[in-house]
Amino acid sequence: MNNIEKSKEELTEELLKLEQEVKRLKVIEEKYRYIFDYSIVGKSFTGFDGSLNVNQAFCDILGYSSDKLKLLKWQDITHPDDVERDQNIINSIITGEYKSRRWEKRYIHKNGHIVWVDISTILQRDNEGKPQYFITSIQDITEQRLAKEELHNLKLRQESLLFAIPEIIMEVDDDKIYRWSNKQGLEFFGEGVIGKHADDYFEGEQDTFSIVQPLFSGNANIIYVESWQRRKDGEKRLLGWYCSSLRNENGEVIGSLSSARDITEQRLSEEKLKDSNALLRSAEEKAKLGGWNVILNENRSYWSDEVAAIHEMPAGYSPFVEDGINFYAPEWRERITKVFTDCAQNGIPYNEEMQIITSSGKLVWVHTIGEAVRDEKGMIYKVQGAFQDISVRKQAEIDLRESEERYRRLITNLEAGVVVHGADTEIILNNHRASILLGLSDEQMKGKLAIDPQWRFIHEDKKPFSLDEYPVNRIKDTKKPINNLIMGVVQNSVNDITWLLVNGFPSFNSNGETKEIVISFIDITERKQAENEIIKLNKALDQRVFERTVQLEAANKELEAFSYSVSHDLRAPLRHIDGYVGLLLRRYQELLPEKGRHYLHTISDSVSQMGTLIDDLLDFSRTGRHELIIQDLDMNQVLDESLEQIIQTNSKRLIDWKISKLPNVYADWAMMRLVWSNLLSNAVKFTRLKEKSVIQISSYVENDDVVFVVRDNGVGFDMQYSSKLFGVFQRLHSTEDFEGTGIGLANVRRIIAKHGGRTWAESELDKGATFYFTIPINEE
Repeated sequence: MNNIEKSKEELTEELLKLEQEVKRLKVIEEKYRYIFDYSIVGKSFTGFDGSLNVNQAFCDILGYSSDKLKLLKWQDITHPDDVERDQNIINSIITGEYKSRRWEKRYIHKNGHIVWVDISTILQRDNEGKPQYFITSIQDITEQRLAKEELHNLKLRQESLLFAIPEIIMEVDDDKIYRWSNKQGLEFFGEGVIGKHADDYFEGEQDTFSIVQPLFSGNANIIYVESWQRRKDGEKRLLGWYCSSLRNENGEVIGSLSSARDITEQRLSEEKLKDSNALLRSAEEKAKLGGWNVILNENRSYWSDEVAAIHEMPAGYSPFVEDGINFYAPEWRERITKVFTDCAQNGIPYNEEMQIITSSGKLVWVHTIGEAVRDEKGMIYKVQGAFQDISVRKQAEIDLRESEERYRRLITNLEAGVVVHGADTEIILNNHRASILLGLSDEQMKGKLAIDPQWRFIHEDKKPFSLDEYPVNRIKDTKKPINNLIMGVVQNSVNDITWLLVNGFPSFNSNGETKEIVISFIDITERKQAENEIIKLNKALDQRVFERTVQLEAANKELEAFSYSVSHDLRAPLRHIDGYVGLLLRRYQELLPEKGRHYLHTISDSVSQMGTLIDDLLDFSRTGRHELIIQDLDMNQVLDESLEQIIQTNSKRLIDWKISKLPNVYADWAMMRLVWSNLLSNAVKFTRLKEKSVIQISSYVENDDVVFVVRDNGVGFDMQYSSKLFGVFQRLHSTEDFEGTGIGLANVRRIIAKHGGRTWAESELDKGATFYFTIPINEE
């Protein structure tokens, strides 16, 4: 074979290969064109000038024809508020900052309404990297957005209702930090509880909180625990807690939701708290989509990887039609068989939501769409469609219905009246209690407007409400909630009034417009009657206070006279006794027997002790009459001055002073120095038996008070005798063990009380003692 013949043969072979490659490329092009045209996902090719080339799904989502969209640019059908942001996203892809982007945006439907879509786009470049056009996919997520908004509004309603529940409701995150509480919890613990660690509120019972640890590890769902905890006023109360795990959409524990009742008096004799409804939690994952087709003469299905994954089968799985149908749950097989057969034989398309059982036995809700494909002779030779996992949406719908039902049951059983108004103030929901309190039947409440003249509301001064003063109208106009508004409802006559305490709040849609207004109210008629009675009693009390004031002024003058008598008349006999005892000891000491000298020394010591008692009693009396000079006081400076003398006096003692920086307060300088001197002297005195004394001084803010703390490691005391601690001449240790008269702490309590503060102490025998006192933060 010569070279020419050989070249012809090679050329022929190359041409055959090229022809085969062209055919293969045409098949691929046809395949991708088919996927583009018949995908249930909206797809488009977008030019740099904004021009659009779209598939039928894109047209269906926005209501336009393909020809109409070719005449428009993407900016023409985009919500005006989204155009600038979308352009910035496109620019970031063109510049190479991102390869592709995915986001949510708003289109304007042909009919004018907003269509929310999940959009993703990628830039197609040529071999040299130059931009050519954008390939974009969109999915209609309008229903999901509306469902999210409804879930959000429902959550707001439930949170508002939780504030009306009489029990304490608190949420703790997985670090055991209090993140949320209803009104009752804040009233019990104080508003400072938010952000604090839960262990801080179990009074000496940190082990108690460890009982609920299984909630955070996921080993338990609900736990009941009882614990002693300190109320914000310092009183300890026994609370019964029901604690349940809070989980996210992935089932992971993110904290605990707990409800509690004060069971100090009832303890376990009362019925335990029922579980409080957990705050609604749901989040939606983006749906997975896949395509499929059935070649009828082959009786075999061809699934995309996404469809195979939904069935939990390997990629490339191509079952026979019967095998594919058998994946459907038994109750759905007859239906899918019928709609598929109608489509394959008669060309009737179908769009169904059904359930399948995956290869692992999991039940999954799916959205399946099918349509017939005809050949050039009009004969159906193929059925094709799309397949989507909609389990998340279906579960959200079920959860929404159940939550709505729980919400309605909760409203129905509330002692408070609840009325839900629409945006036009018309009633769309109310409970029976509302009808009773307003003096209307349930039938009369249906559709009633807030301005209906039968609703005769009056102010506390019995003047009628104007239209714009009605709670629902005021909230609609201001878009702000109202709190604790007192209104009277005239039932039959002006003297027959039901007094209500009214609260209300609005909820809004995604555009910021008022969607609903919830009004709740409770009957406070008895309270109002009691208030009127109190006003009458107060008038009588004012007169009695005036009379008592006159008596107190006279008593104070008598007290001053008594103080003078103690200071002068009692001291003279004491000096005589002490003087003569001293003369006996100096002149006749050698003549006296040992017991006689001992008796004289005992008399002298007793006289000295009585003099100290008289001095302390006079100081205590002067403290009560001292006129406070309130000023902005640097507590650190006052503390330093008080410490200076104590440290000098006890220079041979090993004392570890741990002092934190203290805040300024408004107080009397002299009185505060006396307080610190008494508390620090006590701490030094009662730690002297320790090889190393440790005295800590610190402070913290609680509500509107600064709390100052003095803690020592001394001998401590038994808490059952704590009520005597701050009394005059009350001592918990003998004079032989520790010197003192029992006046110091009484003085501390009197001084702090004059400043509007509180004093208390905590201790255990041989484990030290902690003394607290508070000073109000504000200047008054």
